[in-house]
Amino acid sequence: MDIEHLKSQVPAMDALSLMPISGLTRRQVWRHTLPHSVPGPSFLWFVRGNARLIIEGRAIGIGPNVCVTLPAQTAFAIEPGAQTQATFVQIPISPLLPMPEGVHLIRVNDIGTQGELSGLLDRIAKGQTSGGPGSERAALARLMLVSSMLERLTGPDTAQTAQSASQKLSARFTREVEQCYATGATLTDIGDMLDVTPTHLTRTFKSTCGMTAARYLGDRLMHAARSELIDTPNSAAEIARDLGFSSPAYFSRAFLHHAGETPGKFRNHNRSNTHQSDAASGKIRPAQSDQRVSLMT
Repeated sequence: MDIEHLKSQVPAMDALSLMPISGLTRRQVWRHTLPHSVPGPSFLWFVRGNARLIIEGRAIGIGPNVCVTLPAQTAFAIEPGAQTQATFVQIPISPLLPMPEGVHLIRVNDIGTQGELSGLLDRIAKGQTSGGPGSERAALARLMLVSSMLERLTGPDTAQTAQSASQKLSARFTREVEQCYATGATLTDIGDMLDVTPTHLTRTFKSTCGMTAARYLGDRLMHAARSELIDTPNSAAEIARDLGFSSPAYFSRAFLHHAGETPGKFRNHNRSNTHQSDAASGKIRPAQSDQRVSLMT
């Protein structure tokens, strides 16, 4: 293979992120429990306890030794149990790191494979925490092993496809929400896009997901609002505009109703604790450099 071509396929490792599911403080747990998505492919690896996963409009119970693969921009939410031990892994987009197409729920029964996957993720986490020469190349090599392992473990029996008409409609609804939640679209607007009434959409979504469609749309919007308040310097007025609210005042009222505090108080309370909660949870923040990993040095 041409060396320059190989170099061009090496991903920027700042897209790599590992986050323990059980590691967030009470003020940060919304990052898991409210529906959201990430730009690139990702997966969840559950090793202990039980959790409730909401994905593609369905609520699914998850036990230990289960891996869930998520294509880019697939919305999901997790309600971990008291004993849940799991890791959420965001994968850099690269031909070197192919991921299974579609959502797969993989029950890993082989003890050796369980240990291998957990060991690879643990070494990636430790390598990124310690840094040092060659740490990014080592992380990439281990991610390639993880990618290969997930490809071997997936098959027709692990694919999560919508079977009933209700499941198909709920899945279409969640995909539509991902496209338009920040445009000011209402439940009626989305129902029109799907050619169903809001009443039918609400009844169907609640039957597959356990919550109303309106609540899901609101939760998705509020995850984005909370993320912007903590992770960006944008003002509340700018965030209101970005997320399709008709006015900053309406945004503040909606946020207060959902979060129990104003956007300003939420930002102040959470920003002051962000660094401490990251350290306590073991969250690995992506590197800030845009440099690509060199396989040749």
